[in-house]
Amino acid sequence: MNDVWARWLLHRRPPSPELEVFRDNVLDRARLREGDSVVDVGCGDGLIAFGALERVGPTGRVVFTDISAELLDHCRAQAPQGVRCEFVQTGLPDLAALPSGAFDAATLRSVLIYVNEKAESFHSLYRVLRPGGRLAMFEPINSFGGPGPDNIFMGCDVTGLEEPAAKVMALFTSVAGPMLDFDERDLLRLAQAAGFTDITLDYRAEVGAEPNHLNWDVPPNPLAPSLAEAFEQVLTAAESTALRERLQGPRTKRFATAYLSARRPH
Repeated sequence: MNDVWARWLLHRRPPSPELEVFRDNVLDRARLREGDSVVDVGCGDGLIAFGALERVGPTGRVVFTDISAELLDHCRAQAPQGVRCEFVQTGLPDLAALPSGAFDAATLRSVLIYVNEKAESFHSLYRVLRPGGRLAMFEPINSFGGPGPDNIFMGCDVTGLEEPAAKVMALFTSVAGPMLDFDERDLLRLAQAAGFTDITLDYRAEVGAEPNHLNWDVPPNPLAPSLAEAFEQVLTAAESTALRERLQGPRTKRFATAYLSARRPH
């Protein structure tokens, strides 16, 4: 499997009960009805799209879209027989393979964080919806927990080890790109600028102590190395040992998420 997206989603990402919460919250905000036509943008392994199939019933239709042919093949193989679903290889910012005004609802989960052209993406989402169509999305606000004070790394105090910590952070930041270039206010602004109305944003931020269970071997996203791989790439053996030991200490979590729902006006 050569596709980085499929490799991470199907084989490297650890299971998380939060994914089902994200799915249900997105689908609730899409206000799906039986018979609706839905497009799930960046469907990945089908988490949102398969949930949408259950809600639109036998007369509805769900279009799975992704830039990864391997993930679309995976979803196609998992799709139940006799349901109205389609699989289209396309993606943001343009959704070029999708017709205009074709859908009652569009859903996304953790897709915009990988797209530089966020304004164009909102315009494309507006384009593919029918008048009155609904948009519902979830995005992690990674800029909230992004690079902070030099002596804080992965939520731990690394005073005296700022230099090796900075090397690792620089590696992660170099592949982060669009993951860090927006916050919840940008989502509101971009949705309004694209023409959406009835915009609602539900934002949640968490700061506090958490158990120190760093996952050393699983990349945080499809484009990044794992923490162990990053240490091996940029640190000396001595730096790696010292920083690993420090990261066993107390850890503070900084995490923020946003759900946005909106409607294309009639």
